[in-house]
Amino acid sequence: MTQGDFLKSLFDLSPFLVAFLIWIWGFGSLVIYGIKTKAVKSVVLKTPGIIVGDFFVIPTLGFLITYFYQTIGNSLPVTASPYWSMITCLIALLLAAISAIRFDLVNRWFFPHIIFYWFMSYILLTFLTKGLYRLIFGELALGLRIIWLLVLIGTLAHIIMGIVWSKKFPPLE
Repeated sequence: MTQGDFLKSLFDLSPFLVAFLIWIWGFGSLVIYGIKTKAVKSVVLKTPGIIVGDFFVIPTLGFLITYFYQTIGNSLPVTASPYWSMITCLIALLLAAISAIRFDLVNRWFFPHIIFYWFMSYILLTFLTKGLYRLIFGELALGLRIIWLLVLIGTLAHIIMGIVWSKKFPPLE
């Protein structure tokens, strides 16, 4: 299902390695920003959206998505189209820009996490739409249906955590 996707090589890696890379980049970029703004204790370690979401949920979703892609293997013609990836890439870029502006985090120290936000948004949008297409028009084993549903629930949970407990870092000095 990753044919036509520029991240195909990533999904060929071990699901554990993908989860670890996502954890290092996502949570790590927030820790670095927390250090820079002196907000590790007050924001990074106290915000459920970061501690639960970025530390645990997002890497777990990366693991599940990678496992799903490696298990399903074959592709339906429309999901192999590079247009599918291009459209979700643009939507993810728009989401990342809106989030950065909304939380007033447009600066060079937060840039690694903005890029991570784009990266994960792209992965999640691509996976959820391709998976939905497979659910509707293809045949998925029960286990893969459960994985798709868990990724959807995890994504929604992380979004809700981000709304309820937003990342309010102090301004840079």
